[in-house]
Amino acid sequence: MSQGPIHPVAAAEPARPMPTRLALWAVPRSVSTVFERVFIERDDALVLHEPFSHAYYHGPERRSSRFDALEAQPEHAYEAVMAAALAPRAAPIVFMKDMAYQAKPVPDPGFFASFTNTFLIRQPQEALLSLHRMWPDFTFEEAGYAEQAELFDLVTGTLEQPGVVVDATDFHCDPDATMAAYCAAVGIEHRPEALSWEAGAVEEWRGWAEWHRDAEESSGIQPPPPEAGDALPARVQRMAELCQPHYQHLYARRLDV
Repeated sequence: MSQGPIHPVAAAEPARPMPTRLALWAVPRSVSTVFERVFIERDDALVLHEPFSHAYYHGPERRSSRFDALEAQPEHAYEAVMAAALAPRAAPIVFMKDMAYQAKPVPDPGFFASFTNTFLIRQPQEALLSLHRMWPDFTFEEAGYAEQAELFDLVTGTLEQPGVVVDATDFHCDPDATMAAYCAAVGIEHRPEALSWEAGAVEEWRGWAEWHRDAEESSGIQPPPPEAGDALPARVQRMAELCQPHYQHLYARRLDV
């Protein structure tokens, strides 16, 4: 009896390795965009730029009235943003940078468990003075320190993660050593060449371009210019005093650079 043609069995495709998922939870004006820029420069990383900002300010469950003149956008519901953040990716590293306060409404702690959670902090007087120049009417929640500390406690408590903390001053003053310590703490290769780049517009920042102009015009990480010696506006000073304990809570756990 003749035998029909024998078709080779197709080899199963090897399973794609899961990416290393990193989350950097910051407060506004903490040089987080420059920190993110290092990962944009890496060819092994996919960067998600503040996905929860859309949910917080523009989605159907938005927490702020700042942009109430614009119609809420259903595609920016928190569940949709979470699903997009966790979608399969081909890149070895997925780096998500966001403000902790913008992710506060996330209903499931398991979402944070999908990431290695890291934190970028900055002295409140410096960060809030910079924020005041952009939004003089910023709220205590938009200052972000209480929400950052709350998320840090969730990560280091319930999720039993180390909660890697970087201080913005360390990063500005010694970027190579700070980034090397960060990469070692999260288990990825440090790439010193990613600490410099060509100045220019970054597509990921297009929606908030006015906030990132200095970062787009930079070609690397420089020490911050000294702040003017004028007294802080009274409102900024009061906010800074309220935020200081939350900052100190994380500062005590910062990476030793």
